Amino acid sequence: MNLLQRYINAVRQYLPEALRDDVGRELKANIEDQSEAAAAV
Repeated sequence: MNLLQRYINAVRQYLPEALRDDVGRELKANIEDQSEAAAAV
């Protein structure tokens, strides 16, 4: 498990169960998009 996935799993622990999957996916997508944008500069 990489650092990003460990971070997302840690965040998900504090969310209501009904929101965990959606918020986890959105958080991962946002972080990956920002990372790609930063790498392109």
